[in-house]
Amino acid sequence: MWKLHMGTAAYAVGFVLMVWGATHGMDYQFIAAGVVTGALGTAFCSIAVRCPKCGARWYWTALRHAQPGFARRLGQQSQCASCGYTTEGQ
Repeated sequence: MWKLHMGTAAYAVGFVLMVWGATHGMDYQFIAAGVVTGALGTAFCSIAVRCPKCGARWYWTALRHAQPGFARRLGQQSQCASCGYTTEGQ
């Protein structure tokens, strides 16, 4: 879960940087930094959030089949869709 939270924090920081740049005279350095921060957060989550048993990349799979609320559902996921791994009883 910490990896998902870290990626979400990167999105939030990126969003704040982009809004700051847009509201303060179109400061393109802040806008560019926001885009890069958001992209790095996406890349980190896509690579790091995965099943501990089979290595299926949960975030990447959810992102490819994105529907509204996919991040919330991913955070509530208790079983791997690929191998059925669950953390219950551990």
